[in-house]
Amino acid sequence: MRSFVVIGAVAVALTLASFESQPAIAADFYAGKKLTIIAGFRPGGGVDNNARVVGRHLANHIPGNPAILNKNMPGSGGARLANWLYNKAKSNGLTIALPGRSWMFSKLFKDPGVKFEPLKFDYIGAPGPLNNKLWVRADLGIKSIADLKNSKKTIVFGGLRSRSSNVVVPSILGRAGWSVRALKGYKATAKIMLAIEQKEVDGMWASDSTLRNNRADLIDNKVLVPILQVRPWEKNIPLLYDQVDARTKKLLNLVLAPSSFGVPVIAPPGTPKAQLATLRTAYASMVKDPAFIADGKKRGIYVSEPLIGNALRDVISKVIAESDEAIVKDYLKYRGKRKKRKKKKS
Repeated sequence: MRSFVVIGAVAVALTLASFESQPAIAADFYAGKKLTIIAGFRPGGGVDNNARVVGRHLANHIPGNPAILNKNMPGSGGARLANWLYNKAKSNGLTIALPGRSWMFSKLFKDPGVKFEPLKFDYIGAPGPLNNKLWVRADLGIKSIADLKNSKKTIVFGGLRSRSSNVVVPSILGRAGWSVRALKGYKATAKIMLAIEQKEVDGMWASDSTLRNNRADLIDNKVLVPILQVRPWEKNIPLLYDQVDARTKKLLNLVLAPSSFGVPVIAPPGTPKAQLATLRTAYASMVKDPAFIADGKKRGIYVSEPLIGNALRDVISKVIAESDEAIVKDYLKYRGKRKKRKKKKS
């Protein structure tokens, strides 16, 4: 992780240094134009939240100050948008996207319908590591790991897709003998939060960013309390990695890989070098802007050690390279069997 931080810091410095050499050219290109920013999930969730905060601030750091249009293209955990961006989007510097946090591993898992090479996209930047936590409803009276493990009532955690970390992490703990299970199938993170409020589920695996997006009150009013965390950023909250064996730690490295870089901003492959340099420079400048940082904090978006351009690509490449067949096979056990599509009658 320290090597990723150094790489990211160097990339930010080099990107910002290059900005002075090309602002006039960038202004000529972007002035009077519209930059479209597409999120790979429905409105109201963490990915959409990231896209809209970026949309409010990125143009301020692009010479020519283009208009911003935020759009959504949900489907297949971000893979639908990645497919479109790879195969159909124009590589002209006027379309960028935030497909999600884990779409780049879809080909690694041999998901059907994947028509993109994850490392061939032009990577712009990401805010850096997140601290995911296991949150439970305070009214359950669970205040420690021991309480959770030994609960007479099975604690149910709401989740999205089978392979989403908010499904896999509770499932891993459940298979380890903890009194927990995951309830998958929610169409959006906001719906999980509503299910928590309505006591349909007992909690969720999520970052502060995800919760503070639209329901910061769940944290501020202590409707939810954290029981575990990934990084030792908060005192008195145990670490997830300390609760599992060596084999499971390797599995978690893959499951939680997206939390090591945040939500990436990417462009279609083949984006002109001049426009790509402008977008990377703008992103690097934006994540240091006090206005962006303050707005992000309100929405639960925290900039830790931002990764810019190829530094971000290298982090993702490393995760893919280190995920051997055995680890991937272990991960896919949590997905369950795919449902066979019924053939349409002719």
